[in-house]
Amino acid sequence: MDFSRFAVPDCRSYGGILKPDVVFFGESVPRDHVTRVIESLKQADAMLVVGSSLMVYSGFRFARRPLNSAFRSLPSISAEHALTTC
Repeated sequence: MDFSRFAVPDCRSYGGILKPDVVFFGESVPRDHVTRVIESLKQADAMLVVGSSLMVYSGFRFARRPLNSAFRSLPSISAEHALTTC
């Protein structure tokens, strides 16, 4: 898919950018989000990834956390129709 011409719409009421609370391709995950996710993974009993091919590092790095030594006991499941390398 080509999103090169994707235009984020302006908010007609406030004049600002109307953007959902998501990380678009090419953007960085805000540091506070990264910290919150890592802390949540430390307390999690398992991790379920749904609807992601994990082909973008911003999502893949969270999914690979259970493979790191500190998270070895955390079971992980990925459910996606696309081929994944994780």
